[in-house]
Amino acid sequence: MLMFHFIDILYWSICFQAVNEGLIEIDLSWNSIREKGAVAVGKALSTNGTLEILDLSWNGFGVKGAIHLMRALKVNNKLRVLDLSNNRINNEGAKKLGLGVAKNMSVETLLLGMNPIGEEGMEALLKGINKNEKLKLVGIEGCVGCKDITLTSGVFKKIQELEAERDIILMHGGVGGFEKSRVIGSVIQVFDRFINDNALRLEDLFVQLDKDKSGDVTLEEMKYGLKNAGLCLTSKLIDVLLQMIDNDGNGTIEYSELLNGSALVEKERRRAVFKRSDIKN
Repeated sequence: MLMFHFIDILYWSICFQAVNEGLIEIDLSWNSIREKGAVAVGKALSTNGTLEILDLSWNGFGVKGAIHLMRALKVNNKLRVLDLSNNRINNEGAKKLGLGVAKNMSVETLLLGMNPIGEEGMEALLKGINKNEKLKLVGIEGCVGCKDITLTSGVFKKIQELEAERDIILMHGGVGGFEKSRVIGSVIQVFDRFINDNALRLEDLFVQLDKDKSGDVTLEEMKYGLKNAGLCLTSKLIDVLLQMIDNDGNGTIEYSELLNGSALVEKERRRAVFKRSDIKN
């Protein structure tokens, strides 16, 4: 993974020329790229043939930035994970992104949490998501309204319908108040599905990573291995996930812990049910 910390637009242009030279993952979060930098990002993604994971969170792209990304998403066929969390993307920006998402055929994980997207923009975005059969995880936690960072009942109903119709997880904070457990539960659910689809590959992967035959591997090694195996999450989300899987907190993962995704899903589900029950009482 490559991380940049430049601000000048000239640097962005130079850096994104390098994107087409074989980089697979770039973390550009917290870099104040803004709208002008988004132009360079969009141009690079339009011609990119290698980049698979791109973290652009906390950069203030706004509506104009969303427009450039929309154009790039329409033609890019390599990117698998895109994080646009907290980028000042409002209703108009969400509408533009929805158009790009509808045409894109490669992105499996799209994170848009903590953007000031209202109900109108969210409905347009959901239309684009519904047309994209490749998407498996979409993060919209803390978007609608941005006053109580919760979903409106109308949007929540559309999300439920979409999840019932196809194999997709929409990560959100719930209705009537933001619930972090919902977000964590969604990440675990993605991992659980990944395990079920790749059990044999994961066993081979663990054997390869466990070079000293100790029966465990470091968190960093496991993160690298999971990415190579095709887990479509950002580095930040994988870090959160592995911290939860590491039951004894010793900084390593045993094979039995790795396959514990289903148990984590059930644990989070029960905790969420208990919390809602406790609130009602």
